[in-house]
Amino acid sequence: MAVSVMRNGIFDEPVYAGRGRYLVEEISSVEEALDYLEVRSFDESDVIATVTWQALSRCLEGKLLVSAARETFYRMLKKKGMLAEPRTTLIIGQDQARDVA
Repeated sequence: MAVSVMRNGIFDEPVYAGRGRYLVEEISSVEEALDYLEVRSFDESDVIATVTWQALSRCLEGKLLVSAARETFYRMLKKKGMLAEPRTTLIIGQDQARDVA
């Protein structure tokens, strides 16, 4: 039952998190989101990061839907100004870009 709720922890749509001025990291699963939080080493008194960590952990336990965990992670990044929303992506094998927004 937990596997059907979790669906392997894969997000329906990836979340893009800024890493520095020019780098953007694509996060497409609960595990990747937890890794991102771990690498960023948020302060223990950071309530938003703590709630996000708990939501992602509950998802891995099968107690929360992947979509809810993704939304919590998305909103945390947005609130902290770390969300990157790429407007353009390159199509592999072609020289032109297309607007994805």
